[in-house]
Amino acid sequence: GEQLLISARKAMAELDAALAHLQQTADAQQGHLAFACVPTVAGSTLPALLTEFARRYPGVTVAVRELRQPELLEAVRRREVDFGIAPQPDRLGEPDARPLFTDDYVAVLPADHPAASKNGISLRELSQVRLLALGSSQFRRDLQRALEQEGLTPDMGYEFTHVSTVIGMIEAGLGIGILPRIAVPRASSVAGVRIVRPVMKRTIAVITIRGHSLSPAAARFVALCERSVVGGPPKS
Repeated sequence: GEQLLISARKAMAELDAALAHLQQTADAQQGHLAFACVPTVAGSTLPALLTEFARRYPGVTVAVRELRQPELLEAVRRREVDFGIAPQPDRLGEPDARPLFTDDYVAVLPADHPAASKNGISLRELSQVRLLALGSSQFRRDLQRALEQEGLTPDMGYEFTHVSTVIGMIEAGLGIGILPRIAVPRASSVAGVRIVRPVMKRTIAVITIRGHSLSPAAARFVALCERSVVGGPPKS
C-alpha cells in the first residue's frame, strides 16, 4: 500500500506538471500582451519583432505604449504593462533590467556632407557646429555627461521631441544631429557616423518588476527579443 501511494503521488505530480505546461502553452497562444517601449526602439527594432511574434502566436492580442524612459519606468512600477523596453537606468532600484543590446550614439548629417564617409567623429569636432538633439531626459544626461567630460559647451539651442523632426531639420541644413544609431533611417538622405573620443552608447534592456513573474505571452516575447538581438538589433 505504501509503495502504491508513493507511485500514485509521483504520477499525480507528473500529471499536474503536464497540465500546467499545457495551460501555459494555451495562455501563450491565446493571451494578451501589454508592454511599453521607448520611441527610438519602437520605430526601428520593434516592427520586425512584432511581425515574427504575430506569425508564431496569432491568437495573442498586443498593446504597445510608446513612452519616454521616465514614464515607461513608472508604468512598469505601477504594473500598467507587463514590462518595458528602454535604456537601462543609471541607478537600478526596484525594477530589474535584462540587457538586450548596446546602441551607439552617432552624428547624423546629410549623406553628401564631407564627414559622412568618416569611420568616426569626435565630440570636439561636433562642438564646432550647431547640434540638434532629442529632448529625452536619458539622452540629455548622456550627452551632458560626455560634454562635461570633454570640457565642451557647443551650440545646443535646438531640441526636438521626435526623431523624424530631427531628421527633417538635418535634411533642411539646420545642423548636425546626435541620435541613437537604431533611430537613423536606413533609406534616407542622411548618414550616421559613430561618435568617438569619447564613445557614446546606451544599453537597451527589458525592464521588469523585481520578483514579478511574466505572463506566458510576455515571457515568450521577451525570449524572442533576446534571441533576435544577439550581436545587435534585428534588421526590419
